[in-house]
Amino acid sequence: DAAAEATGCPDGSVDAAISVNNVMLWDRPTGFAELFRVLRPGGLLVLSGHRHVLDVDPNQLVDDAQAAGFTDVKLSLRARRFNSPAAELLAHRPEH
Repeated sequence: DAAAEATGCPDGSVDAAISVNNVMLWDRPTGFAELFRVLRPGGLLVLSGHRHVLDVDPNQLVDDAQAAGFTDVKLSLRARRFNSPAAELLAHRPEH
């Protein structure tokens, strides 16, 4: 088993990393740094979580992603029919 903080993947070996409803379980700075490390240049991070279970304001996820080196970070809140909005974050590891 692997975690966001220690994936066990080699450097730059992953095209995309997807996290659904688990970022609240991470040590966020360590998890974002690890996902940045394993993504290839140009790789994509996709993260989503229901707002009511996030332990931080969704804008903190943007700050954490940028602090880890991600660029083109986009955050959106998508309305949900029965739950609070879903926070969705897209970010890229720079090409160079």
